[in-house]
Amino acid sequence: MFVRAILSTLAISLAASPAAAQDETPVHKWNVVGFSNPESVYVPEGWDRAVVSSISGEALEKDGDGFLSLLTLDGEIETLRWVEGLNAPKGMRAHDGVLYVADIDEVVSIDLESGEIIGRVTASGAEFLNDVAVAEDGTIYVSDMLRGGVYRIESGEAEFWASGDIFTRANGLLAEPDRLLVLTIRAGAVLSVDYETGDASVLADGLGALDGIEKAREGGYFLSDISGALHHLSDDGAVITFADSREAGIGANDLGYHAATGTILLARYGMNAVSAYGPPEE
Repeated sequence: MFVRAILSTLAISLAASPAAAQDETPVHKWNVVGFSNPESVYVPEGWDRAVVSSISGEALEKDGDGFLSLLTLDGEIETLRWVEGLNAPKGMRAHDGVLYVADIDEVVSIDLESGEIIGRVTASGAEFLNDVAVAEDGTIYVSDMLRGGVYRIESGEAEFWASGDIFTRANGLLAEPDRLLVLTIRAGAVLSVDYETGDASVLADGLGALDGIEKAREGGYFLSDISGALHHLSDDGAVITFADSREAGIGANDLGYHAATGTILLARYGMNAVSAYGPPEE
């Protein structure tokens, strides 16, 4: 009851915010409670529901208690324990019918149709694998927040591919046709990384402890800040913060996006909840 009360209060405050009054700015839609330390939400392409990763314990504990859930776009938990036997699952991304999940020091492959675990790749030296991206050619990229860099997985082999001070506290990833976008927590930066060289340049910074990134259907990107903010970063660098729960002490972890409906789904680790935002009602 206490969790639901806080989230209800949060929804009222966000709906009344000046940013939410703008025509195309997403507004709060609903909250659903019932997960176990959810870290990430992801909507596979062509799906009409989302996958939620629950750490269900400590973020670095290999306890086998982590799981994935299926969540409808109107806030109903369809299957709480769709995939079990994980440790501390975090970021996810799918390619060619396979869901790839970051799980401490390995990337777990799951058949999207059956939910069966079909493979695991261990990343040697990994300390805290966090988010996953998959390029058009099937190359898998996974960030390591504690080691400060990005692994690349090809032909079932993982190598520590991009690193350096600019990647300190690397977190969210998004693969685009011509570049890999990487978010960092310490600098609050959005980095553009060259696929050939692994060299990075800063597109934007000072945006908070960034966690999740998704490309918006109208252009630009949605970004989540662990401390509790949701931003839209336009292609020309302008930033709009359309949801902000920092003063309420409610965090915002990785996010998913259903482009067809414009629905943003946000994991709230400390509240065992997922919140949804979408276009204002006409």
